Amino acid sequence: MTHLICPGMPVYPGTDGPIFEQAGVLERDGYEEKRIIIHTHNGTHVDAPRHLIKGGMCLDEFQMEAFMGRGVVLDFSGFDNGTISGSDLLEREYSIIGNEFVLLYTGWDKYWGSEQYYHGYPVLSPEAVDYLLDNFQLKGVGGDFISMDAPGRQLKNHTAFLGKGILIVENLMNLHLLLNRPFSFICLPLKLEDSDGAPARAAAVLDW
Repeated sequence: MTHLICPGMPVYPGTDGPIFEQAGVLERDGYEEKRIIIHTHNGTHVDAPRHLIKGGMCLDEFQMEAFMGRGVVLDFSGFDNGTISGSDLLEREYSIIGNEFVLLYTGWDKYWGSEQYYHGYPVLSPEAVDYLLDNFQLKGVGGDFISMDAPGRQLKNHTAFLGKGILIVENLMNLHLLLNRPFSFICLPLKLEDSDGAPARAAAVLDW
């Protein structure tokens, strides 16, 4: 469920991509080691409240349990350039009940590495965000796209979720493999001091 972090990878427009430098060479130093310069929101990552909320919690202030729990993948793969409404979520209410992470499958990860990845992905309407906030006790929301908000707009969806202490997981992949399958979701970010966000390794553990 996690994109590879590497030089030249897609990043949010205006953000620098990661830089890899060879710090140790086996033949010269007796060991291999790299120096990596990376933004906290590169690749598959978790947003903390501190990202947009003044005085909000940083990732390192959350307990480990915040990054794992029951998950559900909702299928919105036919919503190209569309908005996911509250009624769209209401139709899937039965699937959401009892889960702690709601993950939106749009199929946008197929555009990873192309210009299309940055445009046209479906986003939640304000009504849909309110529906999730008012009716469920969630730990996090996520999707297989670059942002929980449409490009070029105010980050209202981010602010609404993060303001309630709900984590946001962006740039997921392979969510189609989890459709209609019960699973536990795990998304462990790097434990960085005062972190507004951090790259993470996301995985699902299927029920057997």
